[in-house]
Amino acid sequence: MTELLRQIRIVLMDIDGTLIRGSDDTIENVVAQLRRLKPQGIRFSVATGRTLFGAQRIIHEMRAVGMKMPPVIAYNGAVVAWPQDTILQRVTLPPEPARALLSEFRRRRILPFVYTCQDHFDASAVERVYGYGRQATSPATDFNGMPITWVDTFDEVPSRDVVAILGQQHNPSQDIVPIIKELGKSFGAELRITSSGNRFVEVAHPLSTKANALKVLAKQGGVKLSQVMAVGDNYNDMEMLTSCGVGVTVANAPAAVKEVAQYVCQREAAEGVVEALRLLLGEVRHGRIESRIREEHDDAG
Repeated sequence: MTELLRQIRIVLMDIDGTLIRGSDDTIENVVAQLRRLKPQGIRFSVATGRTLFGAQRIIHEMRAVGMKMPPVIAYNGAVVAWPQDTILQRVTLPPEPARALLSEFRRRRILPFVYTCQDHFDASAVERVYGYGRQATSPATDFNGMPITWVDTFDEVPSRDVVAILGQQHNPSQDIVPIIKELGKSFGAELRITSSGNRFVEVAHPLSTKANALKVLAKQGGVKLSQVMAVGDNYNDMEMLTSCGVGVTVANAPAAVKEVAQYVCQREAAEGVVEALRLLLGEVRHGRIESRIREEHDDAG
């Protein structure tokens, strides 16, 4: 682990459940650690299931450190973009399987939200969210704060630009894992079905994973995958954690996610991230001190 940590040049962090657990949470303590990593030449970014719009508050706090950030991974890997929303890669859902899934959602009383992300003429992202099953209490915005356009059919959505579907199950006490497995059996060849916990079913193209997006980010950042530390908390982070140099989970992660990590924090959410960053900073500093001592010893010899 020591040698792996000393190679790290980019830290990639999930947002919900990892950096924050509520809409009012701040990442002030995490940013303080990122400032300490800056002199070591270690950069940082986020890999989230959120939209680019929904990640902007966290990105803004991170950019206060004053270091150019690597690309951002959004929609669980469907979109890779620079922090200013310039798209590098976009992977969309096949329209017909998406249509069939929405019919299955309706049968299961799962409320769907369909997310589109279009390339603007200047390569900036244009994001929209569409909701089905309008009710008297239907929200005007989604949890990212984006306005919801309520529609009656999939035909009202620009189907070629759909990057993700988020399904909210009707019964909050129902275990989401069996639902994910059942939907995966039915649609797994054409759609990727996963969850970030709670009541939500997350749907994307099979190639839309944080692990695949990580390859794009590493290439743009000029580093190897082994030089990336990733920190996450849930099932949608598992492939990313096993594809990087050091995979870290915070203490509130499910057991199955902890099993694939190389380091499991003792603390939850942001406090766990701070714990991991302190560990990284300590190893990087010690490694450079040891390297300097060896160089001085060689010069003296």
